[in-house]
Amino acid sequence: MNRLILKTFFVLCVCISTAQYSHAIISSGLIDKPDGSISRALCFTPQLNDEFFAKRLEKIKRDNPSLYQRMLMPRTMYKTSKVGD
Repeated sequence: MNRLILKTFFVLCVCISTAQYSHAIISSGLIDKPDGSISRALCFTPQLNDEFFAKRLEKIKRDNPSLYQRMLMPRTMYKTSKVGD
């Protein structure tokens, strides 16, 4: 009974990993063709470009001004009292 469950679990894991590996991109075209048919990444993750970060910064500036002011302040640099050994 335990061997059957173990074999079933193993086959299921192999099938899922193979499917995820072969369908990493959601599109109707082939992956080998560079014609631009690949348009959407898996899980619809946002494109992390300059425009995305500028919009997020404007949203923080508008919605939470105190956090925006803290972001503008330089970080405190900590020095050790003893350099070397």
